[in-house]
Order: sequence, then C-alpha cells, then structure tokens
Amino acid sequence: MSPPAAADVPTTYSSAVDGWVRLVLGAAPLMAAVFWGIVIVVGDATTRAIAGAAGALGVGLPLWVLTSTSYTLTSEHLVVRSGPFRWRIPIPDIVEVTPTTNPLSAPALSLNRLRVTSRDASVTISPADRGRFVADLEARRARAAASG
Repeated sequence: MSPPAAADVPTTYSSAVDGWVRLVLGAAPLMAAVFWGIVIVVGDATTRAIAGAAGALGVGLPLWVLTSTSYTLTSEHLVVRSGPFRWRIPIPDIVEVTPTTNPLSAPALSLNRLRVTSRDASVTISPADRGRFVADLEARRARAAASG
C-alpha cells in the first residue's frame, strides 16, 4: 500500500492574531476577574454565585477562543474551530475563496481574512499562513474535482 498523498493528510493552520484582538481578548478575562473579586467582597451569596458563573464565562470564553481558533483541511472538509463553535464545509462544495478585511464577527482573530464560500454558506477565516493555506485548499479542491 502506498503512503497517502499530501491532500489526504489533515493539516491544521492556526489563526493569525492581530495585536488589538490579543489585547481585547486578554483584557476581558482580567476585567471579569477584577469585577468578580469586587462582588465576592461586597456581594451577598446569590450575587456571588451569579458573579462566579459570569466570571467563569468571562474568563474562560475569550481565552478558549484565543487559544483554539484554527482551520483544518482534510481530504473531505474544511473544519473551522473557534472556542465552542465548529463549522464543517465539504471541500467539493467550496466555490470561492476571496481576501477580505470585513470586520464582522467571524472565527478569525485578524482583519487579514479569507472568505470561504460554499454552495450553502460562507465562513470568514484568518489563517496565519494564508499563502500555504490557499495553495493547500486549492490542491484539495482539484483532487476532489478529479475524483468526483
């Protein structure tokens, strides 16, 4: 049996992270922790419980998004991960990949983005190595078209 072709090996690309995004997502947990600490000192039991839950979310979610946003290319799918969110886009369904700086919310930690459009949906991403990501994706699309 021959080794798998490069297009058969899943490859994960990390998200580029703009400095301002790192600052905002890094400051959010710090601010949540400070406010949670204040509530612990001055609040009653119910307020502390609510603040504890909100604080855990305020600390955990930004850190989760910051550390987990990535894009994996398999032979069949583009899998986008960002915190608790997941998107699976079939490679053969991708019809266009275009550069964008659209600032709307997306699983992208940089404004240097790519809009990946499929037959059913689109997702905006920001792979750190855009050139390698696009070349890899195009090779997988060509392979999927040739085999399908």
